[in-house]
Amino acid sequence: MIMPHLALLLPGGLGEVDSGIHIPRIFELVRRLSDRFSITAYSHSLPGRAPKTMSCGKATVRFLRTTAEDSALWRGGTFLSALTRDHMEKPFDLIHGMWGLPFGLYAVLAGKTIGVPSIVSLLGGETANIPEIGYGHMRRQPERSLIRWTCRHADALTTLSRYQLRQLNHYGVVRDDCEVIPPGVDCSLFPYSHKKTATPPYHFLHIGDLNKVKHQETLLRAFSIVASHGDAVLRIVGRDHLDGRLQRLAGDLHLDEKVEFRGFVSHSDIPAQLAWADVLLHSSLHEGGGTAVVEAMASGVVVCGTAVGVLSDLRDDCCLAVPPGASERLGTEILELMNDKARLSTLRTAAHEWASRNDVSRVVQKYSGLYKRLLSGGPAPVADHVRREMVTPDVQ
Repeated sequence: MIMPHLALLLPGGLGEVDSGIHIPRIFELVRRLSDRFSITAYSHSLPGRAPKTMSCGKATVRFLRTTAEDSALWRGGTFLSALTRDHMEKPFDLIHGMWGLPFGLYAVLAGKTIGVPSIVSLLGGETANIPEIGYGHMRRQPERSLIRWTCRHADALTTLSRYQLRQLNHYGVVRDDCEVIPPGVDCSLFPYSHKKTATPPYHFLHIGDLNKVKHQETLLRAFSIVASHGDAVLRIVGRDHLDGRLQRLAGDLHLDEKVEFRGFVSHSDIPAQLAWADVLLHSSLHEGGGTAVVEAMASGVVVCGTAVGVLSDLRDDCCLAVPPGASERLGTEILELMNDKARLSTLRTAAHEWASRNDVSRVVQKYSGLYKRLLSGGPAPVADHVRREMVTPDVQ
């Protein structure tokens, strides 16, 4: 039986482990999909690296002669030329662009050119508009027009969260067939711990690069409130892109003995970090989904943070979430939660159940079903994403 041939366009995610362009969730998703579809993936190369071809499961991954630092025109020409040449040798049946710009745009343009369906998955800042840190494709033209055109003209569209979908609706893109496919993880890598009731010192963990979008200032200020009322320690894992600014803030808040900055750790070490933790703190100004959040939920770690991505979708039922930047409120609500053992247990159980229902196997099934529908020309399921699996709070 000949499997359908799929072109996958993305900026990275499929490189070697710890290469800088390896995203475990994306790698595992493509690896599993390659058992069901013939996949050729196209990706940037790292600066200074020669183009090469490697494998992800049964998928062929082509790292092209272009990097994220090249001009948009050069990158677009390189990707579309490579895809078109390969299509002449072995025709594609479907084109999937991961992240809206530029790869979703490339997918739609290529699909229209060679006459095959296109699917676009929004996985990051495509729906964001945060002018104070210069972040988000909705912040200014022409990116806003390009992302709206891309989302409207794709044959299928997915988001990671209803939070992201509501933002897209706010900017005038309303599609009843847009499917929410949350960032499922391989739960076998994050075994659920039936922990005893947490006792002091409480272990707080943050996983994420130190940058403006993750806004760890909110996290530190919230933790300072928690630490001033009880015995708690905070471990921060992630590369520092802020030149020590957060370390200096921790000193100003008199948290030197309470906060540990671990720096980068391999993804293979994340389960051990989560096994240590009682609470994951996640303070982003924006998330499309939030893989670290889902990994924590799968591990039985209570998640407290800001209402973005899946934290917005699942707040109150599976996690504690406050508006972005509300550090004082976050700290206060965490203190209340730590004194409510019954609620802590309820959140842990509900979050684990949600992560288990929406694991990587479920994500593979959802993408596979979407691909098969597009290939068969079947009708789109209207509003299939409005199920209780994804809670729908008010728009932020």
